[in-house]
Amino acid sequence: MKCIRCRTELKGKRVFLEGYVPTPHPSFNHMKTGDDLFLCCSYECLMGPRTMIVAAACRIVDGHVNLIFVSARHFDPLMHNQIDNSILTEDQKSDGPWEQGFIDQWGNYWSRKEAWKMAEKNNQIRRRCGGDTVGGGTLYSENLY
Repeated sequence: MKCIRCRTELKGKRVFLEGYVPTPHPSFNHMKTGDDLFLCCSYECLMGPRTMIVAAACRIVDGHVNLIFVSARHFDPLMHNQIDNSILTEDQKSDGPWEQGFIDQWGNYWSRKEAWKMAEKNNQIRRRCGGDTVGGGTLYSENLY
């Protein structure tokens, strides 16, 4: 038997989710509340893929320029190398306006506060560091490793 959503082999697993009919996935259009659901129980299958924070990012939005630079840490040597070899003017390189944040696995940019909420929800916070509780949560690279 296979999961009706992702087609993973179930190996005898059976899941009954009372009152839960996932929609709008077409596999579930024929189901009604109380039906047995044969799902693989993975988070991604039940809830869709999680958005995970994967790298530090610095963004500059200045006129027609909208660039994101990505590295392990904000303004580390690798990021400085990317910035130095970019199309930015010398003023933009030194003065910005720079925003520090993070990207997810799809390359979307998130502010430090938005990234904190996402990382906390997905249990990505590995350790606490000074300042990470400011304003309801502010993510730092050090929180992730």
